[in-house]
Amino acid sequence: NVSTLQVGAVVGPGKPLATVVPTTDLRVIGYYPAGDSVGRVRENQPVSYRFTGFVWTQFGIGKGRVTRVANEPSNGLVRVEMSIDPSSVPSIPLQHGLALSAEVEIENITPSTYLVRTLAGGVQGPPGGKPSAAAPEGSAAASPPPSP
Repeated sequence: NVSTLQVGAVVGPGKPLATVVPTTDLRVIGYYPAGDSVGRVRENQPVSYRFTGFVWTQFGIGKGRVTRVANEPSNGLVRVEMSIDPSSVPSIPLQHGLALSAEVEIENITPSTYLVRTLAGGVQGPPGGKPSAAAPEGSAAASPPPSP
């Protein structure tokens, strides 16, 4: 997309002039709430994708990995870059601008560990004790530290 402007035209702040599409492999960019993701989402963690407009029970769930995590939050959100494995969803035409939801697996625990944490009132254990997935729009719950 390129805006058509006349010579001498004034461009207002925030007006898009062009869209640049990289020629590299597709990347998925997600913004996660800082409170749920800082210190939890790290490079190389597995990611699962569900594509808007493609019923996951018919087309499957895409797989990928976290490739990069921003160093600090901006406006309460952390930018996370992820890769996608095209062979995990061969019937979906992957292209730039495709809408999806992404879940980052930040821990894999047994049902008994989950039960103990739930009965303990959601108190998190030692470092590494965290929910099973973080997702955009704050769908993963993080409990605050216990009061003294």
